[in-house]
Formats: sequence, C-alpha cells, structure tokens
Amino acid sequence: MREAASTRSSRLALALGAPAPGETLQQLICRSCAAAAHKHWEGLIAVPPVTAGVDVVTQLLAHEEREAWQRLNAAGLTAFPLSPYCARARLTPALVMGFAAFDEAQIDAGAKAVAAALRGRA
Repeated sequence: MREAASTRSSRLALALGAPAPGETLQQLICRSCAAAAHKHWEGLIAVPPVTAGVDVVTQLLAHEEREAWQRLNAAGLTAFPLSPYCARARLTPALVMGFAAFDEAQIDAGAKAVAAALRGRA
C-alpha cells in the first residue's frame, strides 16, 4: 500500500532534521544532496548548485558516460547518461541522478557508494 504523501513528508522531515528558518523541506533535501556531493565526489563529479527538483545533472570529471554508467550499474546504483536525451548537441560526459526520494543519511550513503564504484572500490 502506498504511503500518503503527507506521512512520507513527515517521516522525511524527521530523518533530515529541522530545516533552517525559512527553508522548505525540498530546499533541505537539495542542501543535503549538495553537501554529500561535495564530501564524496571531489575530482569525480561536478554538481551545479541544487535549489529545486527531483534530479540533478552532474558533470563527470574522470570518466566517460558509458564507463561511469557501467560501473554504477554493476554496483547496483541507478543513474542515467545524459547523452541519450540530446539528439544533436555534443555534451560533456554527464549523468542524471535522482535525490528527492531519499533522506540525508541515504543521500550521503548513496553518494559514498557512487564514489566507491567510480573509483573501482565497489
């Protein structure tokens, strides 16, 4: 049975802690995503400022899309190469990663797992 959205939001808010004054739950999740990326992905993945949304487009610094996707997939992690979404443009290697459905601990653990997979330690 699906959990009601308000119940899920309440549980997520408890797991993330209290938002800063004037900060929404979505902004708190975005802040958690940015903190985990900064902590674990230095030299591997660049993340733009995350202020809203459910996914983030990350720039790969040390791998091509296919290699990164294969490493993450082999480790049981989900991310999507950006290039299939672009019919004509030639882009720098990038992945689309979701974060909104997770709490702070899950985001941090996921970011750590992504780093380990990309560094060949998964």
